[in-house]
Amino acid sequence: MITITSIEKSGKRTMQVFLNGEPAFPVYTSALRGLGISRGMQLEGEEAASLLRSVEKMAQTAAMNMLLRRSLSEHELRQKLLRRGYAAEFTEKAIDYVRSFHYIDDSRYAESFIAFRAGKESRSRIRIKLRQKGIDDQIIEQELERADFDDSEGIRRDLDRLLRKYGQVPDRDSRDYQKICQSLLRRGYSWHDVRHALDTFSKTV
Repeated sequence: MITITSIEKSGKRTMQVFLNGEPAFPVYTSALRGLGISRGMQLEGEEAASLLRSVEKMAQTAAMNMLLRRSLSEHELRQKLLRRGYAAEFTEKAIDYVRSFHYIDDSRYAESFIAFRAGKESRSRIRIKLRQKGIDDQIIEQELERADFDDSEGIRRDLDRLLRKYGQVPDRDSRDYQKICQSLLRRGYSWHDVRHALDTFSKTV
């Protein structure tokens, strides 16, 4: 048996429906009447099953619309659905649905993410950003290896931009040299790569 415990306003045009005391799904105020539910209703059998099927379809549609707006990792999509107000049960079924059509694919997402940033950001920074998006470490390392790029291009570009104000590489003992090093390190480049880039640049000017 399902009990419509509460229906509460959650936005300008949306309501949050509670089933058996737990927040279950959001619904536009204009669509609430179409569901044929009201506070305190108790549903069982086919009535309960019909409501659950309707909510599953709503969650699937919400997931599809989110993916139409922009590419998302599985973790990002899950968090968006949960924040929208869908219970974990409906969220996971919606994710299973879009995954079955390959609308979400973390390997493909990571591949595209890396391709766009290769040579613009350090491998370390790309790795951190992908982890923040919930991408599995194994997928990250696999796609970084497939991308086959190092940090040399990115660090040369960033160093060139930083050196415009100095005209040349400052002396190693100077504060300006340390500022440049710290700036590059914050971008995710290793100390070894930073020193190598600075030494190389010094020899070419």
